[in-house]
Amino acid sequence: MLSSIPAAAAEPGKTPSIPSTNTLATKARQELEVMMDKLKLSDVQKTQVRPVFEDALVRSNALLQSALKNLSGNKSSEQKAAALEQSKQELKSIKEDTDTRLAQILTPEQMAQMKKLRNERGSELKKEYPVKKPS
Repeated sequence: MLSSIPAAAAEPGKTPSIPSTNTLATKARQELEVMMDKLKLSDVQKTQVRPVFEDALVRSNALLQSALKNLSGNKSSEQKAAALEQSKQELKSIKEDTDTRLAQILTPEQMAQMKKLRNERGSELKKEYPVKKPS
């Protein structure tokens, strides 16, 4: 997801070096299928989980687009830092809402495993798209 806003987004005049939202969405959906297999979800759980993740994906993609817009252009470093902080808080809210909804579907063991898988993926994303503080 949006845990890493690309460094280029924070630099004036530079085009963010991230894949398109369609590419990100396709990859996220593929990763969801892998995660559902790893969590050994029942068919009923899979049916219940998909809309929760789809909603989080749509909201995260909208946030990413907004964040990239707010971090580009002729803005002061203070404005960029504030925009980045706001985006982080909004992402946290999306994640918390998603977790609350998933906790009603998954077993405690599945929730723990899902969080572990998500953290591992987050670490991978941070390596792929390192965050650079706005200057």
